[in-house]
Amino acid sequence: MKLVIFTLSSDAPPAGFYPFIHPGSAMHTPFDLLEKRVAHLGNHHQKYIHTILQHKDTLVAALESSGKIMQVHLWRSSFSPGNEMQIIARLSSDETTKVQHLSCYYALQFLHMNFRNLDILELDIASGGSLPDDYYNFMMQVGKDFRYLTTAYLENLIDVYIGPSERPEFFICSVGTRADQDDIDIGVVTADGSNTDSLNQAFLKITQNMLVFATPLHMYLSEHIGKKIYTTTFSEYKHLLNRQIQDVVIISELLNAKFILGNNDLFSRFQNEVISKYFYHKDRDIRFHEGFLRGILGEARALLIKPLGADAISPKEDVLRILKFILYAKKSILNIDEVNAWDIMNTLIRKEPRLSTHYQLLFKATSFLETFKFLLQMFVIQEDTFRLDEIDGAQLSVIADRMGYQSIGTVGAWDQLIIDYYRYVKEARKISDLLIDSISVHLSKISRFVGLMSGRRTELTENYTGSLPVDFVHEARFFKGTKYWDDLLTILAEDKNILEAFVSGFEKLPEPQQEKVIKRYVEWAYFSPLTMLRFITIFTKNQWNDPGTTIAEKVNLTFLKYIGDLPYIAERFCLIYSYYPQYIHEYLQFFPEAHYEYLDHVLTKTIHDDRLKPFHDQLKDLSKIHQWSSQYFHRFLYRVIYTHPEYLKSLTNRNQLYKISSGLLAMVDRSPNIKQKKKFLADYYDLEFLRVGIGTMHGIELSVTNQEYSDFCDHYMKKLFDICTKEIDRDSKAEIPGSDTFAILFAGGRARGKAYDDDYDLIALVDTDDETVIKHATRVMAKMNREILKRGVLPHYRLGEILNGYVSPISKITTYLQSDGHEAFIDLSQLLGARMIIGSEVMRSVLYEKILFPFIFSNKSDYIRRMIDEVRNRQETAKNSEHTDWNVKETRGGLRDIEAVALMLKAYLGTEIPIMMDFFKDVRHFLPELDGHIDVITQSIYQLLTFRDLYWITVASEDSFHPDYLYRLARVFRQYGHPEWGETAPIIEALSQSLEASAKSCDAIISFLQSHID
Repeated sequence: MKLVIFTLSSDAPPAGFYPFIHPGSAMHTPFDLLEKRVAHLGNHHQKYIHTILQHKDTLVAALESSGKIMQVHLWRSSFSPGNEMQIIARLSSDETTKVQHLSCYYALQFLHMNFRNLDILELDIASGGSLPDDYYNFMMQVGKDFRYLTTAYLENLIDVYIGPSERPEFFICSVGTRADQDDIDIGVVTADGSNTDSLNQAFLKITQNMLVFATPLHMYLSEHIGKKIYTTTFSEYKHLLNRQIQDVVIISELLNAKFILGNNDLFSRFQNEVISKYFYHKDRDIRFHEGFLRGILGEARALLIKPLGADAISPKEDVLRILKFILYAKKSILNIDEVNAWDIMNTLIRKEPRLSTHYQLLFKATSFLETFKFLLQMFVIQEDTFRLDEIDGAQLSVIADRMGYQSIGTVGAWDQLIIDYYRYVKEARKISDLLIDSISVHLSKISRFVGLMSGRRTELTENYTGSLPVDFVHEARFFKGTKYWDDLLTILAEDKNILEAFVSGFEKLPEPQQEKVIKRYVEWAYFSPLTMLRFITIFTKNQWNDPGTTIAEKVNLTFLKYIGDLPYIAERFCLIYSYYPQYIHEYLQFFPEAHYEYLDHVLTKTIHDDRLKPFHDQLKDLSKIHQWSSQYFHRFLYRVIYTHPEYLKSLTNRNQLYKISSGLLAMVDRSPNIKQKKKFLADYYDLEFLRVGIGTMHGIELSVTNQEYSDFCDHYMKKLFDICTKEIDRDSKAEIPGSDTFAILFAGGRARGKAYDDDYDLIALVDTDDETVIKHATRVMAKMNREILKRGVLPHYRLGEILNGYVSPISKITTYLQSDGHEAFIDLSQLLGARMIIGSEVMRSVLYEKILFPFIFSNKSDYIRRMIDEVRNRQETAKNSEHTDWNVKETRGGLRDIEAVALMLKAYLGTEIPIMMDFFKDVRHFLPELDGHIDVITQSIYQLLTFRDLYWITVASEDSFHPDYLYRLARVFRQYGHPEWGETAPIIEALSQSLEASAKSCDAIISFLQSHID
C-alpha cells in the first residue's frame, strides 16, 4: 500500500484538484455544496452562483501563484473581508481582472454571511429564548455584516476605478436600512468647486458592475438633487432645500445618513450645515423642522389610510415605512443621533417613559416584520409586495420554520405566521396613529402659524396686508407639498375668534383677489384632499345659517371643480373614507344640493384598486343618503353618527346594522344601571330608525318597512316601560300592587303599524280607582314621556288630556264615553283602532268587556252611521279647502277615509283584529262580496304609503306633497326597481288614480254597510 501525504497551503484545494475525490465519486466540492444550498433560496441568488462559477478558478489560481491562498477564505465566512479584498485587489494590475476577482469574492462572502446568520438564528430559536429577541439579534448582525462587506467592496472598487490623486473631496453615506439586500441606498456628496467628472465616471462603472455581479446601488439622493447622475454638492443641497420643503423622503433619508467612507470631516460639515436644520432648536429658524414634520406626518398618514391587502402582504408598505417616518420625526424633535430604528426606539424608551409601552411593542413588531421581510426576500423574491397565492408552499414552510413556527393540530405553521403578521401590523398602525397625535401636539406648540393665527406678528412676506387668509397662504409657500395640517385645523375648529377672523378676511377681499386666494387654498388639494375637506367642513359649520352665498360655498365649489380632473381623485376619496369616514360624513353634513353634480363627477369615476372597491360603493351610497335625506330623516343620521362614528362603514349594510342594533337591545338587559340602560335603548331606537329609513331609501318593500318599524317601536316601548317601572320601584323602595290593571295602547298610525311618525298617540289605562296605583302609573308614564321626547317624537295623550292625567281609569273613561258627544266619539274611535303594547290578557278582556263591546260592538249600527257622517263632513270640508289635492291623508280616498272604513268594518264584524296591513285580508275572508273593493283599497294603501314613506324620508315629514319636490321620489324609484315612477308626472298620475280608485271603493263599502245596518 502506498501512502501519499498532501501538504495543503490553504483552506481550499489546488486549482482543479480535490484530494480523495475521484471523478464520479459521491463526494462534492465546496462549490457543489454551496450551489446545493443556494438552490433553496430565491432565484435571484443564482446571479451570485453565476459570478462565482465564472471566476472562481482564475481567482484560486491567482491566489495560489502568489502564495496568498491561506490568507483568503473562499469556502467559508471571513472575519475580515476588507483585508482579504485588499489582498485580492493586489493579485493583478489588470482592471477587468481585479473587478472579476473582487466580485467573485464578494459573491462568496455574501452567501456565506447569510447562511452563517441563518444558522445562528436557527440555533437561537432552538435554544428556547424569546423569539422577538432572536429576530432582533439576527437583523442587527445581518445589518452589521452586510454593511461591513459592502463597504469593503465599494472601497476597493473606488480604488480600482479612480486613483487617489484624481478624487475630489467627497464622502459616501448610507441612507437606507442597512440590512436590506435588494439594493444599497447611498448618497455621494462632494465639496463645492470640485471637479467631479472622474468620480462620476468611476461610479458609472461601479453601479454597472454591482448591478451585474453584486448588490445593486441605488443613488436616490443624487437622482433627485443636482445636475450629476451620481454625485451631489453642498451648494446643490442648500439651493434646493433652502427655498421650500421638497420631497420629505429625501430629508428623511438625510436624517438617516450614516457615514460609510470618504472624508469624515466633510460628512460632519454636511451634518451641521444641511441635516441639522431639520432638528428642533429653539434658537434657530424652525421652518425646516416644521416643514419636515408636516411633510413626513402627511406621508405617514397617507400610508396609514391605505387598506391592507387581502391577497398580498407588504411589510414595508403595510407598516415599516410608517414606523420609520414616525421615528425620524421623533428623532428630529428630540435631537437623537442614532440612525438605526431599534437604536432610536431604545433612546425614545428612555426619553419618553410615558410612551415606553408603545415603543417596546413597536420594537418587537419591527424585529418580527424586518425578519419576515428579509426571509421573504431571501427565499422568494426581492420585491416589497408578495402575493400569497404566488408563493410556493415549500417556500412558505421554510420561512415559517426559520422563524420558529410549528404546526399545531390542523393550524399550519405558515397560517400562524400570517396571523402574527397581521396582528403586529395592526397593532403597530394603531400605535402609529397615537404617535402622530403626540407629534401634532409638538407642532401646535412650535409652529410659526400658531403665532400668526393667534394674532401675534410673525415674520411675514413683503406683501403683508393684514388679512389672515392672505397672510397664511403667503407663509405657507415654503411648506408647499406638505400634507399634514391637523394641528392648525384643530385651532380653527376650536377657536371661534380665529375662525371668524379667517372668514372676515376672505369676505373683505375684493372679488378678483378673493377668487385668486381661494384658488391658492384649493390647490392644496393636489397634495392633500383630506386637508381641504376638513378646512371646508370647519367653514361650513360656522356659516351654515348665514344668508347668501357663503365663503364656505365658494371654496367648496372651487374645490370640487379643481379636483374633478385630478388623477386618481376617486381613489384618494376612497382612501380617506376607508380610514376617516367621519370626515367624509361631516363634509357632507351641510353639503349644498347644487354641488352634488360636481361631487358625483368625482365619485362615479372608475376605481381600479380592488381593495378600494367596497369603500367606493359605500362612499357613493353615503353621498346619496346625505343628498336624498329629508331634515326629518337626517336628524337621525346626524344623531347616530355623532354618537357612534364607527357605524359609518356599516350604513349601507342593513344586515350589519341589524346585528349592531340587536346587540344594543341586548345590552339594555345586561347594563347594571338605569342610566346606561336608557342610553343603550336610545341608541337602539335611533339606529333602527336609521336602518329602516335607509331601507326605504333603497327601495325596500312597504310591508317589510312597516313590520320592521313596528317591531323596533314596540321593542322600544316595552323596554322603556320596564326601565321606568324599575326606576320608580327602586326610588320608592316598594313594589306597587296592581300591575295587572295597567295597560298602554298605541292609537293612530302606530296602532295601524304605519312607519314614520313625528308623534305617538298614546292611551294609558288602569282598571282601578286606587290612587296609589294611578300615581305609580302616572310617574312611570311621566318618565317614559321624557325619554320619548328625547328621541324627537311628541307623545300625545288625547284621552288623558281630556280626563286630566297621563293615565285614565276605566271608570272615568266609561263615564266620559256615556256623554255621547263628538269629542267622545273621536276618543271611542281611537280606542277601537288602538293596539295594546303593554298590558296583560286581563286588561285586554277588560278593554273589550267594559268599552269596545258595550259602546261599539253591541250597538254597531249607531257607531257606523256616526262614522259615515264623520267621513261625509270631512270630505265636504276638504272639498272647500285649499292645497289638499296631494294630501294623501286628508284628500277624498286618502288614508283618513281608508282608516274610517276600516273602523266601520271592524265595528261591523265585531273583531279585535288590529287594523294593520293584514286587516283587509281578514275582512275578505268574512265578507267575500267586497273582494274587488278590498283589492282596490289594499293596492291604494300600498301605493299611497309607499309614496308617503319615501316623501317623509327624502323631502319632509308632511302628508301634503309639493309637486316641485316629487323629483326626489322619482330619482329613488329610477334607481331602485320602479322605473314606471321615474319621473314626476307618472307619480302625480299614480297618486291621482290611487286616490280616485280608493274613493270609489270606500264609497262602495260604505254603501254596503249602510244597506246592512238599516
